[in-house]
Amino acid sequence: REVDGSQETILFHVDDLKISHRNNAVLKNTVAQLTKRYGKINDLTVTYGKVHEFIGVTFDFSEEGKLMVKMDDYIEEILESANQLLLEKRRDQARTPAGTDLFDIDESADSLDLERSDHFRSMTAKLFYLAPRGRPDMMTAVSFLCTRV
Repeated sequence: REVDGSQETILFHVDDLKISHRNNAVLKNTVAQLTKRYGKINDLTVTYGKVHEFIGVTFDFSEEGKLMVKMDDYIEEILESANQLLLEKRRDQARTPAGTDLFDIDESADSLDLERSDHFRSMTAKLFYLAPRGRPDMMTAVSFLCTRV
């Protein structure tokens, strides 16, 4: 919608909102209207300025006329959660997201226990969210992992 001669944009994703406008007073008014209409259920996290995080993506407007879109914090969260439960002793680095044996399936391997299986599903979902947005080079490997969930 247009407010005070400039576009105000409201993005919704489940229970997250991103509201943008050139004028902070317009933003404050919109937040107040939403709170009045829908009530105050939880404290809102409201940020003003040049850098914003929304559903795992950081939007940095610091440089005039440019937008830097990053997912560094989201990637760090994934790496932190990829603990010993799945990685165990494999701490080596790879030049590509998948090796030449990506599609080789060891049919004789034991199934994962419930805890590892849940962790694998969670990690695969996080990677599936990340790949098309920030790491398209991982898409083949992640797509294959999705068939193994």
